[in-house]
Parts: sequence; C-alpha cells; structure tokens
Amino acid sequence: MPSRKILAAARNVFLLIALDQASKLWAVASLSPASPASPASPASGAAFSSGNWFSIALSFNRGAAFSIMDGGTGTPGLLLAAAGLLVLGVACVACPALRRLRGMSFLWAGGVSNFIDRVARGCVVDWVQVWGLGVNLADLWLCVGCLLAVASAVEASRRR
Repeated sequence: MPSRKILAAARNVFLLIALDQASKLWAVASLSPASPASPASPASGAAFSSGNWFSIALSFNRGAAFSIMDGGTGTPGLLLAAAGLLVLGVACVACPALRRLRGMSFLWAGGVSNFIDRVARGCVVDWVQVWGLGVNLADLWLCVGCLLAVASAVEASRRR
C-alpha cells in the first residue's frame, strides 16, 4: 500500500491539474482570443488589460514553451512535452532523492496538465498574457515546482 506521503502528493497533483483544466475551460468559454500581432495590447479583445505588459486574453500555443516552434501542427510541442514527462519519470525512478523534493507535485501537475491539452486539443490553452507571453496555471505550477525543487536541493546540500 502506498505511503501517506505518496497519496498526499498524488492528491495534490490531481487537484492542481483540475484547477488548471477548469481555468482553461472557463477561458475558452468566456474570453476573446488575443490578437496575434500584439497579444498584450488593450485593443486585442482582452477581458482585462494593464497596459502592454499584462492582460487576460485567450491564446493557443501549438509550439513548445512560450510558443517556441509555433505555427505548425502542434507535433513538436507534443513530442517535447512527452519527452519532458518521460525524463522526469525516469529521473524520479533512478534517483529516489528527487521524489523527496518539495516541488515534484507542482512539476508533475504542470507538465501533465499541459500534456493533456496537447493531446486533447492539439495545443495548450493560455489565458494570461505577460509581456507578450501566453501562460496558464500549469505554467505557474511548473515555475513554482522548479523554485521549490531548487530550494529543496540547496537546503539538502547545506545539511551535508
């Protein structure tokens, strides 16, 4: 039987995925698409905008992170996402210490939720535009996970 920590981590992953997917369903149903020419522009159909650096507007990312390699079928982004999840899984199996890093639930949730988008929609739904970059809650989960993992690794190295 799995330990309580593993069950709690799995619960957290599913909760974070559910929050991200619910926010994306809301965005698709409620927001107007951002203008491809200037996604953070107040005139782009954004539901909310704070000048040219922040807006709430719908966009679809068929490329990799931050729309790198965008403009195609979405296959490169799907392949990169699958490879990233595979590497994360292999690393967790090969190095048990990685499983203890605080940020792992956030990393798994962000990666899996964006992967779900790529498989189900062929693209990732982004609904926040920051300095022209489209992001979503899963992207936030990935950033938080990285920060927590780094902080956890630094803390572990100081204890040695």
